[in-house]
Formats: sequence, structure tokens, C-alpha cells
Amino acid sequence: MTLELIIFIASILFGVILYWRESNGNKLYRLFDRILNSKTLQMKPEDKKGFVYQQTLPLRIVFITFFFLIVIVIVRFLIPVDLATISLFASMIVGTVLGTYLATFIFK
Repeated sequence: MTLELIIFIASILFGVILYWRESNGNKLYRLFDRILNSKTLQMKPEDKKGFVYQQTLPLRIVFITFFFLIVIVIVRFLIPVDLATISLFASMIVGTVLGTYLATFIFK
């Protein structure tokens, strides 16, 4: 229970930092947009949308879940100890989403 609480608080802070970084620049999102979309469908230069910044709730959850799935798979291969449980995974996702919405109120 203590580990879940620590990870939940850390993921809230991670969500705040993630939102703040994307509000300053969205280079990674633009890179994926450039790779996946044709020239006519690409983002305009003045568009500031990112993976988390200016996204709706379902898309934020999808992007954050996908990110943590990749991180958990990498951790499972590097460290053979079973740390990535479902409850920790859910705590990380919910905490990060709450952190992004908390950052919306802080930075506006």
C-alpha cells in the first residue's frame, strides 16, 4: 500500500512535468505527425497540440496508458523482479492523468 501511494504521488508530479514540457514545445508529437500524416493533413505551425497538452480525456488516457505499457515491458525485461503489478499500473495512469489536469489549473 505504501509503494502504491508513493508511486501515485510521483505520477501526479510526472503528469505536471509532462504537461508543462508539452505546453512549452511539442516536438515529439510533431515528429509523429510528420511521419504518420500526409502533407495536407499535418499540423499547422501555430497548432500547439501535443500528446497530453490540449487533448481530450480519452486520448490522454490512451497516450498515457500506451507510454506506461512500453515502460513496463522494458522494466520487465531489464529487471526480473515482479514490480509491475496491475494496481501499480492503474495508480500510475490515474495519477498521471490527475497530474495533467492539476497542471492545467496551475499553469493557466
